[in-house]
Amino acid sequence: SNLISNSGTLRSADLDSVVVRNDKESSLQIINQGGTFTGSLDLNSPNAHNFSNVDSGLIELGTTFNLGTHTGTVLDNQAMIIAGKLGGIHTSTITTGDFSSSNLLVVDADKATSGTVTNDLIVVDVNGRNNAIDLGGQIETKWSQTTTMASGDSGTLKFFASANGETIDWSKAQATNNGVVAYTLRSSSANDEMFLDYTVDYKGGTS
Repeated sequence: SNLISNSGTLRSADLDSVVVRNDKESSLQIINQGGTFTGSLDLNSPNAHNFSNVDSGLIELGTTFNLGTHTGTVLDNQAMIIAGKLGGIHTSTITTGDFSSSNLLVVDADKATSGTVTNDLIVVDVNGRNNAIDLGGQIETKWSQTTTMASGDSGTLKFFASANGETIDWSKAQATNNGVVAYTLRSSSANDEMFLDYTVDYKGGTS
């Protein structure tokens, strides 16, 4: 197999553009070792691929993060992953054989002056396979600098889902509270969607 090891910056022109595309002839291993990987991916092929995000690595997922549907393909986040760029709201779809996140998933969120709340969403497509999505580690919400909350404000952020109703194992996941906003992590009844229920717990605070 071929190997890409990144400890610097790999990015595309925008989140819809592809950073890495393979020739569909061989397997590819990408190790983001303390680097930043920003943009889309297109490894759609019959071969097994592996994307490992380790050390202090950051994956800013593009709109389409396609590793292919081979059952041996793995996206393993041991560092930090987010839909789109930090500080912006984006929806990203990951296609892989197996997904695992054991360190940090960041959710950007924004509350407009109108009261409308928007947030990042990651959708994982594992081609209908159950027991292939493992969401662990910390789930940390970052509200935009323009968001102002009042005491008692509450709501729900849908931040993670499977594409075809595949089950999500979130038994090792925790929501990060910041002392201003309290979060409760929960799933849909079918365990195929993940939500953060939030409540502002001090008066006049800005999250």
